[in-house]
Amino acid sequence: MQNQLTFNKAQILEKLESNKKKHASDFKGAISEYWKALEEKLEKFLSLAKAKKGEKHDFFINLPVPKSYEDRYDTIIQMLEMSTDTEITLTEIEFRQFIMDEWDWKGDFAATVACYGKK
Repeated sequence: MQNQLTFNKAQILEKLESNKKKHASDFKGAISEYWKALEEKLEKFLSLAKAKKGEKHDFFINLPVPKSYEDRYDTIIQMLEMSTDTEITLTEIEFRQFIMDEWDWKGDFAATVACYGKK
């Protein structure tokens, strides 16, 4: 198989927009759950502090903050929109990212989202 193939630009753009929309939705849910978890933890810490029971507790807050990667999609989308080509050649890596939505950051994002009970 070749290391790169040519695809219809409109189809690539459509898939990128769809993937971006899903990521934005996933991020919105994750950040909402993050704020809930943070509020719960802070309320617990405040309660312990008011009761002067903090000496036996670590008040370190270890909650990973979800990060949006919409800018990655935006960059590729803008590049394609500005291209005068109607067909775009993608490498296997680009195909995995743009079409299959398998980016290098995807594992970290999924792990962070999983911290808040989401898949």
